[in-house]
Amino acid sequence: MAGYGIYEGEIPWSEVQYRKNKRAPPDGVEMTFLVQNLPNRVSKTLLWRAFQPHGFITDAYVARKKDSSGNYFGFVRYVVAEKVDLVLQAMNTVRIFEAKLNVSLAKYDKNHNRFIYTSDMRGGRKQWQAK
Repeated sequence: MAGYGIYEGEIPWSEVQYRKNKRAPPDGVEMTFLVQNLPNRVSKTLLWRAFQPHGFITDAYVARKKDSSGNYFGFVRYVVAEKVDLVLQAMNTVRIFEAKLNVSLAKYDKNHNRFIYTSDMRGGRKQWQAK
């Protein structure tokens, strides 16, 4: 949508479109992982950078609250194109500020809908399905 400034002689302006992620996502299922035992000074950017080598990240979130054990936690959303078990195993080796992180599959999405982790019997592939 183009328009003109309010003063005479101003050049026309146009709307700028922004892209969230510069790379195109690979084919695969988008999955959310729960990351526990975060140090207290971890930011969304640091969480994103720590897990970026393990796949295509679409979102990262660090909660302001603590879990029942008194530790900070967060979520990382990936587009997983390969085996989930191998990605999860690799993610559990990540350390931030010498803290070993515990990573598991999230039970709920951001709209509080429960996920069920099932195996597809035809191809042997595991996939996410909302309940």
